Amino acid sequence: MRWLTAVELQAERVCAPSPFTNPVGATPPAPSAGLAQEADALLFASALRDFLRAADLIKWTVGGTPAISPVDKALNEFALAVPNLTNIRDVLEHFDAYEKGQGNFQKAAAGRSEDVWATRTWVDARDGSPLLFLMPGDGQQWTLDIRASTVAAALLYASIQKALVDHPVG
Repeated sequence: MRWLTAVELQAERVCAPSPFTNPVGATPPAPSAGLAQEADALLFASALRDFLRAADLIKWTVGGTPAISPVDKALNEFALAVPNLTNIRDVLEHFDAYEKGQGNFQKAAAGRSEDVWATRTWVDARDGSPLLFLMPGDGQQWTLDIRASTVAAALLYASIQKALVDHPVG
């Protein structure tokens, strides 16, 4: 699936050392530091969501009903490994509404002074993995671990490949 390739390429870009990132303890970064990595992380989230949409389509072609499809189990495991992906992508796709304070999650938080939304890229202190951090403006905070999400996508793809071998589309 070409969307897996897009996910892997964006993950490479996000995880690669960049002249726009500073090592811990370095002098303060320039104002543009991290912007390239954040832009690639945003594109990663979009590619990952499209990969998931393509995988979801495949479950309908594998033998059995969708409720018992072998791909369905893999999709559920992916959803547990990469929570809130659909919401993250929706907020990023509709950034213009969020910039105006009119995003769906902001509307849900109306009157609670929680209409501020933000995205940031951080590094996980445990293993150095890049993280896309998103606050949709309703008090929630979502994190997309780039490396863990890429591994989850590769596992989902392997499950799909196995299901297609075990249940050829005829």
